[in-house]
Amino acid sequence: MKNRILIFLMVLFSGLAACPPPAADGSTSEENQTKPSEPFDPLTGFLPVELYYGRSLLNQEEKQAYDFILKAFLTEPVTDEQKSAAHITVRLKENGFSLTEAQIVKIFDFLSKDDPRMALLTSSVLPRRSDNIGDTYDPSGTAIADEAWFDNAFKGMALGTFWETFHKPQTAEMETRIQPILDTVDEKMTTAQKVRTLHDAFLATVTYGTTNSRGDGNLRGAFLNPLTAPEAEIRYVVCQGYAVSFQYLLMRCGIPAITVPGTALSTPGDPDTKGSHAWNKVCIDGDWYLVDPTHDDSLMWNSPTCRYDYFLKADSSVPTHEEGVLPDGSKTGYPVFPETAKNDFPLNQTVWIGDSQ
Repeated sequence: MKNRILIFLMVLFSGLAACPPPAADGSTSEENQTKPSEPFDPLTGFLPVELYYGRSLLNQEEKQAYDFILKAFLTEPVTDEQKSAAHITVRLKENGFSLTEAQIVKIFDFLSKDDPRMALLTSSVLPRRSDNIGDTYDPSGTAIADEAWFDNAFKGMALGTFWETFHKPQTAEMETRIQPILDTVDEKMTTAQKVRTLHDAFLATVTYGTTNSRGDGNLRGAFLNPLTAPEAEIRYVVCQGYAVSFQYLLMRCGIPAITVPGTALSTPGDPDTKGSHAWNKVCIDGDWYLVDPTHDDSLMWNSPTCRYDYFLKADSSVPTHEEGVLPDGSKTGYPVFPETAKNDFPLNQTVWIGDSQ
């Protein structure tokens, strides 16, 4: 059974556009950082697995389980049993996996960080030792997980109702905002030029704020119409919303990117006030660079302009940002983050002047 799963996953992900590995090991080439040749379905479409940084930190069996769980999330419920269920059930043991409950929690954590769509689909995981209702999650996490239950984003709602009433229409609405931003990218651009183009186009559509009420820390905040002003051109998001939305745009163009949580200056130019923050790291030609779209957004509300003070920087150039550590000293994010290049990426090499180049 396990071999059949592996063969299925190999077929599933074959034919997708190749992308560089997340590690900055110099083993990638720019021509591999392209969009998939087939139209991407944001509801059920698989991004190339090479774009998932957390997946690269797993062992081989964990990677296979990661792919298997991802497939479960991106598969529309079609049977009456699936539609009436209140959670996605992933049967691990019967499909050949022998992973502990702690490993399943780790895989879910990485998957949630790797793909910004997950926040729209699920909010929690419950690994189970068996289908016996009395066998609840063992906090030690050492037991082998028989299966895992994943709540949908609206706990208690039937999956069929969630998919048809919320997920499909919201995804379609978001695409009306996402696709025009993606369309600003010309395939003749270098990767760095694509990153700048997406950076500028995205920041023209958002501003900092918490009045959206549809998810200012996820994709909904950036790409759904505000409930209070559905005709508004500008969406309100906080730093997490900036980071995960920019990450998703980059990944849709085949460019590896992650969201980095940590501590940073609350306001650019303020040397004293620090707080929780989120920004990005982006891979270009095998090297990673820091981008902070929140701090690069214009200081003027509702302005289409942006800055490049935190664009494609080396970590050493941004000492104000401390990745993976919250203000109280607790750890957050991935257990390890990719190191950036030693030097900033040359800003003049990010300018696109069209076919005259």
